[in-house]
Amino acid sequence: MKIKGFLVTGLVMTMVMTGCGNVDDYGTARNDNPDDALNVNYDNMGRYNRNVRNGDINPRRVNDTNEPRLEVADEATKHITDLKEVESCSVLVTNRNAYVAAVLEGKGKKELTKDVEKKIADQVRKSDGSIRNVYVSVNPEFVDRMEGYTNDIRDGRPVAGIFDEFTEVVQRLFPTSR
Repeated sequence: MKIKGFLVTGLVMTMVMTGCGNVDDYGTARNDNPDDALNVNYDNMGRYNRNVRNGDINPRRVNDTNEPRLEVADEATKHITDLKEVESCSVLVTNRNAYVAAVLEGKGKKELTKDVEKKIADQVRKSDGSIRNVYVSVNPEFVDRMEGYTNDIRDGRPVAGIFDEFTEVVQRLFPTSR
């Protein structure tokens, strides 16, 4: 019986010591190495962003630069609302991405079809040739938030103040790139 007790105690102690032995102080010496795996972020496009852990780049940002760019696309909004299927919309642009919150014409539950989504995307690209990705939603909560962001930007509020919230909303609504 004593042998089993010593064996179990020895195994437990070995596991505890092995587990604790692998802990490094990541907060000090390891931050000096810029090639440390904790200081690297590969976004969905395969671009290499350094120093994510040190706060130089926020990996949750929609664009891949340090400066947030968030603009209201009035020309795209006009082109989209000219479509017979769309009653109103808000369009915000970050680098080469456009985010459209649309209210469709008609009563009752309005579904966004692939055809209408393609028409909206074509209108956005027609208004700005540098846009690569267009994300469209008819979600009422997203429409309300986008109207708020659009008004804030037009009122001259700092973009940096709303950028992180906007990014979080967008990543929740559009979790994967298309």
